[in-house]
Amino acid sequence: MNPSTASFLSLTTQILEGIAKGLSPTMLAEQLCRSAEVLVPGRIASIMRLERDGRLHVFAAPSAPTALRAMLDGLEPGPCSGSCGSAVFLQQPSLVAEIDHDPRWDDRRPVAEAWNLHSCWSWPVWCGDVVAGTFALTSTEPGAPTPEAQALLEFAASLAGTLFRLAELEAEGEPLQDRLRAQARRDPLTGVCNRLGFEEALNERLAAAAQAGTPLTIARLDLDDFRAVNDRHGRATGDACLRQVAEVLQQRLGAHALVARPSGDEFNVVLEGEPPTDTLERTLGEFDLRVPLGNDPLGPAEPVRLTASVGLVRFPADGRDADTLLRRAGEAFLLAKRNKGGGPHCWVWTATLAQALEPPEPDLTTTAAYGAAAQAALQRAQPSLSPVLESLSARFYALIANDASAAPVLAHLTEAEQAHAAQQLIQHLQYILTPDLNVREHQERSRQVGRTHALVGMPTRTFVRSLGFYAQQLRGLISHLPLPAAERRTLAHLVSLRLQTELEWQLDGAQEIRTRYNDLLYQLEAQQRHPSPGMEYLQDALEAVTELPGMVTAGITAPDVQGRFVVEVASQATPLIAAIKRRLGSLVVPSLHEGDPGYAGVVSTAWMTERTVTLASVAKDGAQSPWRDALLDVGIRSAAAVPLSDPSGRITGVLALYGAYPGMFENPVARSFIERLGQTLARGWNRRQEPARTLDPVPVGERRHWRTALFGSGLVMQMQPIVDLRTGLPYQMEALARLRLADGSVLPPGRFLPWLGRAELVRLFRHGLELALARVASWQREGHTLKLSVNLPVEVLLLPECPDWVSSALAQHGLEAERLLIELLEDAEFDDAAGRDEAVAQLAATGVRLAMDDLGSGYSSLVRLRTLPFHTVKIDQGLVREAHRDPARALGFIGALIQLAHNLGLWVVVEGLETPDLIEAAAILGADAGQGYGLARPMDADAVSAWLGQFSLSPERLTPQTALGRVAHDWVLRQRERAHERSA
Repeated sequence: MNPSTASFLSLTTQILEGIAKGLSPTMLAEQLCRSAEVLVPGRIASIMRLERDGRLHVFAAPSAPTALRAMLDGLEPGPCSGSCGSAVFLQQPSLVAEIDHDPRWDDRRPVAEAWNLHSCWSWPVWCGDVVAGTFALTSTEPGAPTPEAQALLEFAASLAGTLFRLAELEAEGEPLQDRLRAQARRDPLTGVCNRLGFEEALNERLAAAAQAGTPLTIARLDLDDFRAVNDRHGRATGDACLRQVAEVLQQRLGAHALVARPSGDEFNVVLEGEPPTDTLERTLGEFDLRVPLGNDPLGPAEPVRLTASVGLVRFPADGRDADTLLRRAGEAFLLAKRNKGGGPHCWVWTATLAQALEPPEPDLTTTAAYGAAAQAALQRAQPSLSPVLESLSARFYALIANDASAAPVLAHLTEAEQAHAAQQLIQHLQYILTPDLNVREHQERSRQVGRTHALVGMPTRTFVRSLGFYAQQLRGLISHLPLPAAERRTLAHLVSLRLQTELEWQLDGAQEIRTRYNDLLYQLEAQQRHPSPGMEYLQDALEAVTELPGMVTAGITAPDVQGRFVVEVASQATPLIAAIKRRLGSLVVPSLHEGDPGYAGVVSTAWMTERTVTLASVAKDGAQSPWRDALLDVGIRSAAAVPLSDPSGRITGVLALYGAYPGMFENPVARSFIERLGQTLARGWNRRQEPARTLDPVPVGERRHWRTALFGSGLVMQMQPIVDLRTGLPYQMEALARLRLADGSVLPPGRFLPWLGRAELVRLFRHGLELALARVASWQREGHTLKLSVNLPVEVLLLPECPDWVSSALAQHGLEAERLLIELLEDAEFDDAAGRDEAVAQLAATGVRLAMDDLGSGYSSLVRLRTLPFHTVKIDQGLVREAHRDPARALGFIGALIQLAHNLGLWVVVEGLETPDLIEAAAILGADAGQGYGLARPMDADAVSAWLGQFSLSPERLTPQTALGRVAHDWVLRQRERAHERSA
C-alpha cells in the first residue's frame, strides 16, 4: 500500500480530533505511529525526541518490544549511531536500506543484530530551525523507501514536530508544576518532608496554632554516632536505617504529627500539645531496627540499635516564629548531645536551660565569619588547633585516596604528582582556618579548587563526603579545646560556616567549567547554520577551545604525501613546536610509518583505528613518546586525538587536544565533550576538503585492517602480462595492487581503493612502484627484458613531488625511464586544466611513457589525446565484452578507436581479451597489443618467469579462424574499400 494525499489528510484529521478530545501528546504520537504502520506494512514506526541531555529518547514506539525501546532510549547523536542518531547529527534524512554494511550503523550494529533489523528510514523532526528528534520506519527486511514512503516520512515528521510543541506546552501547565513542587519538598530517601517542605509546613502549623490558641512542640533529633553505621556496614545499610527511623517516628507519633529529615542523620518533629516527659526517651530517643547489613538489600535483616539526642521547644512559650523556635531547638539538642552519658535523659527542653548554664552564642553571618570577631576567635584557638590540623588534613586526603570513585583520578598521577596534590590539599584545608582570611580571596581560591576538580574528573560526591568527615572531626576536636563553652560553640559555628562556604564555592567553580565547555559547543554548533569559510571557522573555533580553562593547545592535522602529519590549523601551538625542536633538534611529527619515532602517538593511532584516543598522563604513560619532555616543558599533562570523518565515514583529519591536567579527557563528561567537539568541527573541516565521495558501506573494523596492511607489509603487486599481437611475444607486465590481510585473505583494488585518502594513495603508489620495479630488475638478471606499467591516481599525479618519486625509484633499481609506462584513467577528474597539463608534462619530462587507460569508458576529449604526451591508449574491456552480444557494432567501434589512435601516432592495447576469438578479432582490427584472461590471468610475481618459459601465441592472422575474426576481417575490408573510393 502506498501512502496518498488522502492518507495524509486522514492522518491530520486523526491528530486534530485527538487534540480536541484532550488526548496527551504521547497518546497522539502512538496513534500517528500506528497509522503510519498501516500505510507501510511490515515496518515499525517510532518517534525519538532530543532531550536536554543531548540524547534521543523514545517518545512513541507502540509496536516496538519493551526491551528494544530500552536499548534505543538515550541514543547519542553521531555519524555512526544508527539512522536516527545520524539523521539528527547530520540534520538530514538518513535512509538506510541495508543496515548490515552501512557505516551509519557502525556504533549501533549490535542492536540491529540482536533484533534482526535490516533497514531503517529516519527523517529529522524540525521545531523551527532546530532538529528536535526523528520519525523512523524500521524493518527486518532490507530495502530503500519508495518516493511515496519518503513523502510519508516527511509528513509524519512534521506532525511529530507539532506534537513535540504540544508536549512542551503541557509541561508548562499546572499539573506538572504541582508534581514538581511536591517533589521539591520531599526527601527522596525517606519520603518525609525535606528542609524546604518542613519550613513551609511548620509556618502553616504555627499560623493555625496561633489562630486556634493551641500549643505545639517542636523537636530536633540527631542520631548518635550514626557515621559508625555507614563506616561499618556501608551506605546501603545507613540508608535503610534512616528510612526505618522515619517510619518508626511516624508510627509512634501518629498521622497528625509532622516528621521531616532536613539533612543527613537529623530529623525534625512537630506535635500538637506537649508530650509527657516519661515517654520522650522511648518515643524519640531509642530505635531498635532490623535492616539488611551490607550492600545486599535482599539479605537477612539484622538488629541495629540507634539512639538520638533531642532538643525540644514549646510554641508559643519559647518563641513565636519558626526561625527562633528552630534555633532554640538546635541549641537544646546540642546541649543534649554534649551531655550524652552524663545526664539523666537524652533530651533537653528549650534553650532556656542551655542559656542558664552558658552565655548565648553570637549569630554568625558569612561576613562575620571573616570579620574581626572571627579572626580573634581563631587566633585564640590557634595554639591548640595548629598541632593537630596537619595530621587531620592528611587523614582527609587519605580518605579521598581510598575512595573507589576517586581512585581512577589519582591513578593518573605520578608519585611526585600525588605527593604534590596531597600537600596542596593539606595546605588549602589549613588555609581555610587562617584567622585573617579575606572572603574574596577565599572565594576565588575555593572556586579554583572546584575548577581543578572538575577538569581532572574528581567526583563531587567524593569531596562532599570527605569534607563532611573533616568538618565532623574538627567539631569533635573543638569540643575538647580548653576554652569556655561559649567560645567553643562560636568556634564550631565559625568553622562549619567556612567549610560550608568552601563547599559551595567549589561547586560553583566546578559548575563554571561545565557551563563554559557546554556553551562553547552550543556556540560552535550555532555557527554551523551560517558558516564562515572553512579555515576561518576552524581557526576561530580552535582559538575558542584554547581559551577554555585547562586547554593548552588545539589543532587539526592530516597526513601529507609522506604519511607524516601536518598541522593545517591550530591555536597556541607555537610554544609546543619550539619545545619539540629544542628537545629533539628538529620538528618530529606523528607518522603513519611503523618504525618512525612518531608512529605510536595518539594522533597516528586515532587515524589508524578511526577511534578517539587519549593519553591520561604524559608524565606517567608517555615514557615511550618522543615528545614527552617537550610536552611537559610547556605544561601539557594529557592529550586526546579525535578522528574527523566525512559523511561517508572516510577519515579526513584528526583533532588534537592538549590539556594542563592529568586525566583531563578520561571521565565520561570530558569524553562526551571531545566527541561532540570533533563531530562539530568535522563539518567545518570537510567544507575545505574535496567533496565527499559516495562509497559502499564498510565497517570501521575492516577499514582499520586495510590501513594496517597498507602501511605494514600487506601490499602485494600481482602481474598481468601484455602481449604484442604482431609478434606473439609478451613485452610488458602491468602491476596490479592487492592487499593481503592478516588472515591471509586478499582484497582487489576495487574494494579498498575508494576509501583511501591522499596519504594512503601516495603510500600505495610509491611502495607499489618500488615493489614492481624490483621485480623487473630481478627478471632482467634472469634474462627477461620486460617493460612495466603501473596505475597512477590523479591525486598523486597532481603532487609536485611525483616526478621526483618516479625518477628516484627508477634510479634505485637501475632501469631506463622508457621501460616504465604510467597509466592514467580517461575519465579522471582534471578540474584544473592548467595544473593537469603541467603535471603531465613534468612527468613526461622524466622519460617515462604515458598511457590513457580505459579509452571509451567515458567522454574523453580528443584534444587531450592530441595535445598531451601520451604514448599508449588502452581500449576499455567493457567495450570488448559487447563483442559477443553485438559483434558488428562493437567490433566496428573498437576498430574505429584503433584507427583513431594510430592516426594520432599512439600504440594501442586492447583489454579484456578473455577468449581466442576476441584475441583474433583484436589482432585483425590492427591492435598493437592485448591483455586479458585469454592471454594470461594476473599472477604472483614469483610465477612470471615460469609463465614466460611456456607461453606461446601464433601471430599469423591471414585467414580468420573464428566467427568474430571473420566479422573483424569484413570490417577491415569495408574500411579499405571506402578508403579506396575516397581516394579514387
